[in-house]
Amino acid sequence: SYYNAAGNPLDDGTNGPHNIGFAFPFFDTSYTQMYIGVNGAISFTNANVNFDGYFGDLNFPNNNFSTIVSAFWNDLIFNTSQVPTSGIFIYRSAANDTTVVEWYKPGNFVLSNDTTTDFEIILTKDGNIKFQYLEVGNGGMNASSAVGIGQIECSAKNHYSDGAPGGNLVTDMQAVQFVSNIWDYVWGGDCNVDGNVNILDLTFMVDFI
Repeated sequence: SYYNAAGNPLDDGTNGPHNIGFAFPFFDTSYTQMYIGVNGAISFTNANVNFDGYFGDLNFPNNNFSTIVSAFWNDLIFNTSQVPTSGIFIYRSAANDTTVVEWYKPGNFVLSNDTTTDFEIILTKDGNIKFQYLEVGNGGMNASSAVGIGQIECSAKNHYSDGAPGGNLVTDMQAVQFVSNIWDYVWGGDCNVDGNVNILDLTFMVDFI
């Protein structure tokens, strides 16, 4: 199903939810589903991966999305009459430990003949995120694309935001990886880590000593 206010789901549409295939840890929560937006990003929580159904400027951190994973946020559009094989494709590993979302040959809304873009988001069960770019187009979209991740009220990490200093522009045949730093939270007193605090924790501790 598509969420789209503009009338053309191949322009500013969002599709989902799609099963990731495993519980994906993202900041302080794990998610099993995702929503995929035409404009180069996914969200684990927002059924509309846009600004009220339309493309808009994205920076990190951002309060418009409770979760956002943006590989190449830009005003993209799929023109299947111009590139019949273009679209967004999902690949899942047989081992259920990797999911890939690929944007294959979207067009540039402001430069209709720029249809050479090809990039993907790779999610792995350990919480790592990789953005891979085969091509970033021929119209300079990499200089205006927001690239990064964020979760509201938690944190955000950007590789490049439109207009931000640093020059971290993505280019052809490049990858950007965000490595997860997953913490195991244990309830105080739960010595045997079974989710309960009781006499078994005391006996576990005595046996350990």
